[in-house]
Amino acid sequence: MVENLANWAALMLRVGGGLVFMAHGFPKLLRTEKKPEVGRTRLKDAIEKLGFPYPLFFAYVVAAMEFLGGIFLVLGLFTPWVSLILAIVMLFATFWMQKIHGFELGADFPFALLFMMIALIFLGGGQFSLGALLGTQ
Repeated sequence: MVENLANWAALMLRVGGGLVFMAHGFPKLLRTEKKPEVGRTRLKDAIEKLGFPYPLFFAYVVAAMEFLGGIFLVLGLFTPWVSLILAIVMLFATFWMQKIHGFELGADFPFALLFMMIALIFLGGGQFSLGALLGTQ
């Protein structure tokens, strides 16, 4: 019974988190600044202020990780590894948003996603995943 509930929990976390990551990664990766608050330029500026070299390159890398990672989560492929990568991205996002806006005005959202990804690192994709079907978990 408990194992079945864990499989359903993994499915809900994967699909919910995956759709959010896809929705946030897509405009950064493929579109221009239609919504500056989620755009590539804002991400590039944040990466630059964190002191990373080649901020535009890393903005594309983060956008690709969010969008493609979201797809992998929804499908349930390589869930623990994808979740680890996205957890690292959300750790930086939480730190940055906390520094700029505080917890309640910005850091709370990436913080919640960070802990969703940590849960998926431990849960894996679950029985209702493509990874389980293919035996890649």
